[in-house]
Amino acid sequence: ERDAIQKKTFTKWVNKHLKKAGKQVRDLFEDLRDGHNLISLLEVLSGEHLPRERGRLRFHMLQNVQLTLDFLRYRKIKLVNIRCEDIVDGNPKLTLGLIWTIILHFQISDIMVGQEENLTAKEALLRWARLTTHKYPNVDVKNFTTSWRDGLAFVAIIHRNRPDLVDWRALRQRSPRERLETAFNVMEREYGVTRLLDPEGITKAARLGDQHVNYKALSTPSLKLPFQ
Repeated sequence: ERDAIQKKTFTKWVNKHLKKAGKQVRDLFEDLRDGHNLISLLEVLSGEHLPRERGRLRFHMLQNVQLTLDFLRYRKIKLVNIRCEDIVDGNPKLTLGLIWTIILHFQISDIMVGQEENLTAKEALLRWARLTTHKYPNVDVKNFTTSWRDGLAFVAIIHRNRPDLVDWRALRQRSPRERLETAFNVMEREYGVTRLLDPEGITKAARLGDQHVNYKALSTPSLKLPFQ
C-alpha cells in the first residue's frame, strides 16, 4: 500500500515536468524502462540536452538508463544500489528510489538556499514549516507524517503567507478532509502547485509512517512561499 501511494504521487510529479517535453507516463514502472522518459525528465529539470539511443532492443534500453545514472553521478548525486538493469526490468522499489533521488536533488534541495550548511534539505523544510505555523493553535509540526493528517498545518502555512485565501477560524471547525481539500485546491488555483495528493493519501501516509509522501506534498508549496 505504501508503494502504491508513492507511485501515485511520484507519477504526478514526473508528469508535471514531462508535460513540458510533450510526454506523459501512465505506469511509472513500465514507462521508464526504455530510458527515454527518464532522459526527457532530466533534460527538463537540468536544462541540458542529453544523447540517447534510438533503438528498441534491451541493449538500447540499458544504454539509455545508464546514461541517466551517469548524468546523475556527474551532478554529484548519490545513487545507492540502483543499476540500469533494475530500472529496465521495472523493479518497483528501485524505480521509486530513483525518482525520489531525482526529486530530492532537483526540487527539494532548492529550499536549502540561504540555510545553514549543516542542515539537510529535509531538516530545513521541517524547520520552515515549524517556524511558519508555530503561532497557530493546535498546530504542532514535529514530523512529516502525523503532524499533517488533520489538515491544520497545511491551512496554517497558506494563512500565514496569504490570509486572504483561507478562513482560518472557519476551517478549524471543519473536518480534516475538508481542510485538506481546501488547502490543496487553494495551492493549485493560486500558486499553480500541481495537486500530488488527496486527503486519503495524507491519511494513509500518516498511518503507515511514510514520510516521503507528505515531504513531497509540502516541498512544492515551500518553493512558492517565502521562508520566514
